[in-house]
Amino acid sequence: MSCHDIGRGLSSVVKVILEKLDSGEISVNTARDLLYACRKGVHWCDGNENEAMIQMHQMRCGYCLKKLSEGDTIYSLYDIPHSFENEHHQEIRAIDAKVADYFLCSECFEKLLDTIAPGTGAEMRKYIEEKCSEDCWHYQDCRRPWEIDE
Repeated sequence: MSCHDIGRGLSSVVKVILEKLDSGEISVNTARDLLYACRKGVHWCDGNENEAMIQMHQMRCGYCLKKLSEGDTIYSLYDIPHSFENEHHQEIRAIDAKVADYFLCSECFEKLLDTIAPGTGAEMRKYIEEKCSEDCWHYQDCRRPWEIDE
């Protein structure tokens, strides 16, 4: 059974981190490190990462931490093909350890995946756009609050 309280509790910490980032009190790098710690901290109590990250989940890039606008497309590290993830498991884990959240803007998605091999980011982005628009549950879950039907 999952512990939802730890996710909600860490979400309140995430909110403070984002407020301090937006006010300029902390840097993007510091915020990213703290946000990553919050995301992973839920595992101390069998929690859910997405509950801790709800304050930024799908509304900010998980790497550059810029606020996303209506119409911006985001890409999830969890939507890359399993065959690619299996072949490059360690590299993907290293990328995951650099991000506050696994939803990324197109620029950061490409930049981070290109560290595996040049052109990989564009290839994976195209894969997600073509194959995952209806099939990948993470991509379907990429609806930001302004896209949710009432």
